[in-house]
Amino acid sequence: MSEQSIRHVEPVAVKRTRGARRLIAYSPKLSRRVQLHSRAAFDLWLVLEGDPNIVHFCERPIRWLTVTGERVIDFWSCEANSEYYWCLGEAPERALEQAMLRGVPIRYVPLPQLAADEQWARNWQKMLPVITAHADNQPIELDALILRYTEMPQALMQIEREFAVGEPSSVRASVFRLLHTGQLMAPTLRTRPLSLLTEFQATHATTTQ
Repeated sequence: MSEQSIRHVEPVAVKRTRGARRLIAYSPKLSRRVQLHSRAAFDLWLVLEGDPNIVHFCERPIRWLTVTGERVIDFWSCEANSEYYWCLGEAPERALEQAMLRGVPIRYVPLPQLAADEQWARNWQKMLPVITAHADNQPIELDALILRYTEMPQALMQIEREFAVGEPSSVRASVFRLLHTGQLMAPTLRTRPLSLLTEFQATHATTTQ
């Protein structure tokens, strides 16, 4: 996707309210830092960042004038053939009249729904710094070997043991990066904490079985 085809690249400027939090993190998907002003926004960022179907997103992409006043949309995201605006909180009573903005569907994310993705978000909070720390060292050959090794599900411990040459954290970074790009999957990360026993499998292996 070229930058010209991306609807939103940088967040709009907002004045942080007194006492509001400021959470700063690095997004491998955007190759830049993101700044969020609430824990809920931070958690939603982790969910979007960790979704391999989302190829681009932007925090605070646009101001929106509603019937109740102006608000800032929390996120915009883009997949291969669709895009969405994301708003934290319950949908308004007249949601059908506010379901689209500039032709883009609006997805409301109630806090209980966000809480259901808490484990997924916490796991990505652990994995993203590992990906970032090894961003300048991406051994393509190792990625190919890991994908071949994970034709059948393999625990993280077994993968690291199999390719224990040099810096062990580089193997872990490759696993997490392959998960980030959708080449590996690990369904248990949605319900269980990341551990050495977490199993990873090559995504293409499930489509050829």
